[in-house]
Amino acid sequence: MKELIAAKSMTYATRRLSAGDLFTASNRDARILTALKRARHAEAVAIPETWETLPWPQLRSLASEFSDAPIKNKAEAIAAIQAEIAKRGAAA
Repeated sequence: MKELIAAKSMTYATRRLSAGDLFTASNRDARILTALKRARHAEAVAIPETWETLPWPQLRSLASEFSDAPIKNKAEAIAAIQAEIAKRGAAA
C-alpha cells in the first residue's frame, strides 16, 4: 500500500477526494494514478547526488515527478530537476 496525495478532485475506492487529500492506494493503483498525474506520492522523491549522470530514461522519469507537463528532452528534464532542488532549498 502507498500513501498518495490527490492532484485534482476525483473518486477513488468510493471516496470523493479533493485536490491535496491524502489517501492510501494499492501499489498497482498508485503506479497507475501517478502515471496519469491524478496523484503524487506523499513522501518526497529522492534526488540522487549524481542525478546529472543518469541515463535519459531515468532522468526523464525523475523529472516527470516534478513537472505537470510532459518532459520532451534533456534540457526540460534538467530544468525541472533544478527547479525542484531550488524549491527544496528555499523551503529548508
